[in-house]
Amino acid sequence: MVEIEVSRERIGEQLAAARKTKNMTQAEAAEKTGIVATTISKIENGRFTGSFRILERYAEFLGFEFTLTVKEHRFPSWDELDDLFKDDD
Repeated sequence: MVEIEVSRERIGEQLAAARKTKNMTQAEAAEKTGIVATTISKIENGRFTGSFRILERYAEFLGFEFTLTVKEHRFPSWDELDDLFKDDD
């Protein structure tokens, strides 16, 4: 869950930065997209939990698209394991 929240925050920061480079307020973006200004605020602050379609519509309006990538998992090396389980002697 933490990773999702961090990702939402990063997405929101990027969308807010893109909106600001267009010299546009959240209210102006809301008017142009038909998305409520409070929803735009939640998106940009990483607190949006609504439909993906709304998030996608706002992102597309600002020139972004979403892509999925496979998350790579790896096992820690022996050295990393040693560091994780050090004795506190």
